[in-house]
Amino acid sequence: MMKGNNQKQADFLAAALAKADPARLHHLHMVQSVLALPDHLAAFARGIANRLDSVFARPQSRRLAELVASGSLKIGATHTCLELYARMLADLTPRVALVVADKADRHGNLYTGPNTEDTPTIVEAAAFTGGVVVAQINEIVDHLPWVDIPGDWVDVVVQSSAHCAIEPLFTRDPAEIREDKILMAMMAIAAVYEPYEIRRLNRGICYATAGIELILPTFGAARGLKATHFVLDPHPTLIPAIEAGFVEGVYCFGYELGMERCISERADIFPIGPDGHLRSNRAWAQVAGQYACDLFVGATLQIDAQGNSSTATKGRIAGFGGAPNMGADTRGRRHASPAWLRAGQQAGDRTRGRELVVQTVDTRQPDGTPSFVERLDAVDLAASAGFALPPVMSCGDDVTHVITEQGVANLLLCRSAAEREGALCAIAGDTDFGKAQSPDMTSDPRARGIVMRPSDLGIDVKDATRELLAAQTIDDLVICSGDLYASPANSVHMRSRSQAWQGQLSQQEIEMTTNVVEIPAAAVDQLSRAKTLAKSLLSQRGEASGAAIARELHGVLRRLAVDDRRNFQQFLATDFAPDATVVRSAAETYLSAPSAEAAALLAQATDPPRQELLRRMNTAPGGTNALVAMRKEVASRLRDEPVLRLLDSDLMHLFASWFNRGFLELRRIDWQSPAAVLEKLIAYEAVHEIHGWDDLRRRLAPDRRCFAFFHPALPGDPVIFVEVALVEGLAGAVQPLLVQDSDDDAARNRASRADTAIFYSISNCQDGLRGISFGNFLIKQVVEELKNELPHLTRFSTLSPVPGFRRWLTKRAAATDDPAIALLARTETGVGWLDTATSDHSLERRIMRACATYLTRRVSAEDRADPVARFHLGNGARLERINWLGNTAPRGIQESFGIMVNYLYDIETIESNHEAFVNDGTVMRSADVDTLLAAEHISVPN
Repeated sequence: MMKGNNQKQADFLAAALAKADPARLHHLHMVQSVLALPDHLAAFARGIANRLDSVFARPQSRRLAELVASGSLKIGATHTCLELYARMLADLTPRVALVVADKADRHGNLYTGPNTEDTPTIVEAAAFTGGVVVAQINEIVDHLPWVDIPGDWVDVVVQSSAHCAIEPLFTRDPAEIREDKILMAMMAIAAVYEPYEIRRLNRGICYATAGIELILPTFGAARGLKATHFVLDPHPTLIPAIEAGFVEGVYCFGYELGMERCISERADIFPIGPDGHLRSNRAWAQVAGQYACDLFVGATLQIDAQGNSSTATKGRIAGFGGAPNMGADTRGRRHASPAWLRAGQQAGDRTRGRELVVQTVDTRQPDGTPSFVERLDAVDLAASAGFALPPVMSCGDDVTHVITEQGVANLLLCRSAAEREGALCAIAGDTDFGKAQSPDMTSDPRARGIVMRPSDLGIDVKDATRELLAAQTIDDLVICSGDLYASPANSVHMRSRSQAWQGQLSQQEIEMTTNVVEIPAAAVDQLSRAKTLAKSLLSQRGEASGAAIARELHGVLRRLAVDDRRNFQQFLATDFAPDATVVRSAAETYLSAPSAEAAALLAQATDPPRQELLRRMNTAPGGTNALVAMRKEVASRLRDEPVLRLLDSDLMHLFASWFNRGFLELRRIDWQSPAAVLEKLIAYEAVHEIHGWDDLRRRLAPDRRCFAFFHPALPGDPVIFVEVALVEGLAGAVQPLLVQDSDDDAARNRASRADTAIFYSISNCQDGLRGISFGNFLIKQVVEELKNELPHLTRFSTLSPVPGFRRWLTKRAAATDDPAIALLARTETGVGWLDTATSDHSLERRIMRACATYLTRRVSAEDRADPVARFHLGNGARLERINWLGNTAPRGIQESFGIMVNYLYDIETIESNHEAFVNDGTVMRSADVDTLLAAEHISVPN
């Protein structure tokens, strides 16, 4: 019988099993990857189960040992992950598999979500040997993003009342990384990563290995490290290395809470499905970690004289997980790599290479217990629990390097057991093991490179400070991710579960095995702290310290309540004005003796300190994104809080510079683009709503194009995008362009015959950037792109709405006695409108003539131009054609009686059209529009 996975748990089924009647259900043999929940052991305590084969039980390790000692539970074996998966297909085949998935459809097909882990392996082992598969799921849906487990393999689907339990197992708070861990991380890079040219690796869960990731963008960059492939869960501490370009790819065992958006934005790094979610697989990742990686870096609690390491402690039966698989030399490997070959050569083996297995360990644990011992606790544990062998995590003959805060022992170069023991003694510090007389060695171990002190590696111990960490707190990780990472520390539920786990573990075990993220204690007054940081940031002269203050300020602002954030924005708007005395003095100087120098001094005096503060806030990772979000909030309150207009104006001024055309990158978006980007098209489309993935696919078909501007400060998030249809002739109606058609061959055929590109939708994506002009650059550059790609295109036109027409007509009717205008303004567009509009040609002519007048009239401050017309005419387009019933959607009819307009972009006349409109308001138009304007005035019918 099997239930549970690793991070996600079939908690509903586990609870149900624990409540079963032992008189009817008993003597079960449980084959289970992870014992994580109290209910997992309740079944043994109540006599429902009595035999266990498992992998890992750290959260329940003490309780497990107690049940074994009492005779309530007998352990068949404690396995590594791959061992257990293999035995499930051989002699431990489950008769009943209790598993968990995210969703099921009406046919019983399962979608596991990003936490696939070992679920397919478990199900397959049971389903094809006559077993029963019971799946706990979060929800039942009509359509799955994809099928992980076919419904034919599943016997029973149970929807639980709450989502299944998922633990953030791999989150390490950078704030907990001490200087000794940073020093070990530096030595790992200098002694292993750099000389062996590591390009593929797996690492364990500990602060030392998290420290390695966090100094890759700093110390690693200085040592010239290159991008690496990781077989790893999506650890949050990997975010800075990803953003700095040190990660080429990550294949994942499972998933990590809070990393959803980080993963979906980086399809170039993570394996992502069509729904934008991670695809993980614990079994395949175990194989990849064993056969595809050159290096495993882990941590341990104890090491003996020959390098055998263990995380077992007295009174606990913890298990292994996958570390023994990946932290072992794989003798079946046959492909070569520089790291593998060099390790084999150093070991003295010319027939094969070696996998590098590095163990990091403090010479003493936090409670003072020595980590280097003559006899592992695992030996005594095996005797008391009746194990055939001690539960050794990594065998000494597999370990190639051991790193402590004292130095590095390269065991590959040791040629005897005495040399191995001597090398370990040399880095064991002031422990009894380290003080013991080392066995004779043939030569100085440092001269041979067996032992390397920090100085031997070019490392000054004084440089091992937290300043090397690319992120020093969880907040820093959030900022570095551009606010994509959502720390599980912000979940009270996660905090309580984490504390419950930690209450069962020793301090050293917490560091090794569980999530240690804590919610920061609330400051006495976070708003006051934010104001103090802002003032400090403006007075700060050092670039590095200024960036650190900016980073902290953004972290505080994210935690502020809505009212406090509003208070801070008002503080920015009112407390950072130019010094009136300085401005007056500079003005008097200029008036008394005008000069270029005096004008420059006056401009400098009037430049508000607020702008400089905003510039400095922008230096923090994710600063631009945070300021754009701030302006979105500010702009939404300008009408009610006019005091914010100065802050809004300064943000606009800075954004106009930061988001100028030179920083924008034009990208074509197609069906192969990352799912996260495609989801944003659906969310941001502002003109013609995209109704799901099928509709989006039609808009990205071979006879369609979509282009967007991206900015490096907003990675993966478009600033503005345009949708284009390739057609024959001018399109006069938008509905035919939106009809779904799944025939790609027909679409390609249409594209080959097309002579016109119709720009039918332009959507600004960032509310915080409203008022910054992007569309004029976008359309002109897309025209050039299309001309280069499709030389047979001869016309480039929009199909645009006229959003201000109906309002203008109503306003004009109130100001004139013209009965025709009054009648048009009162025209009903409710039920039956389309029938009337189609049959009443007189009505059509009257409204069309009025619309032509609206679009070509001389505008004024009181009678403004249509916003869409102003944009395209100011961009150099020509008013080409006005189309009756071009948009029959309710919004189109309400705004403009369904009228849509073609604005033609003619490369030869764009500049002259632009000059005519900007200089004197002349609307360049076609003969068709002139014909409408010249039409005979139509009287009102009786």
